Amino acid sequence: MEQARGRITAIHDDHVTVEVDTASFCSRCSTGRGCGAGLLGADRGPRQVDVPLPRDALFNPGDEVTLELAPHSLLQAARIVYGMPLVAVAAVGALAMLAGWSDGMTLIMMLSAVVVAIGIGRKRLQRSNCLQQFTPMIFERTGTAQ
Repeated sequence: MEQARGRITAIHDDHVTVEVDTASFCSRCSTGRGCGAGLLGADRGPRQVDVPLPRDALFNPGDEVTLELAPHSLLQAARIVYGMPLVAVAAVGALAMLAGWSDGMTLIMMLSAVVVAIGIGRKRLQRSNCLQQFTPMIFERTGTAQ
């Protein structure tokens, strides 16, 4: 499981804000050979992430931490991001075969299905319960503020 490293920029009552350089934590992303998850609205460079504050943990602004997403959450996110468009294309392809659509009509409908599935996936991931499920947690402190 890839872990992101970041620096705490702010401390709030129940969470901390961590600045993570999205391009540097994943070696595949930094070389342009990522999985494609960043194509849908993610930008390169620093990003602010609000992370729940672990119980009985004392942090200071400037502390360096390692963030991790739970493996089951990562699998669920992959189902939404990759599985929904794949199922949509397969369903439209099967429908096209049964209905006897032309190749051009099938292509247009399959592309439309992918766009709709991606839109639904993005909306689903933006809901508050999804955002809470897919929020990384602090795995460990790697450095202290100086």
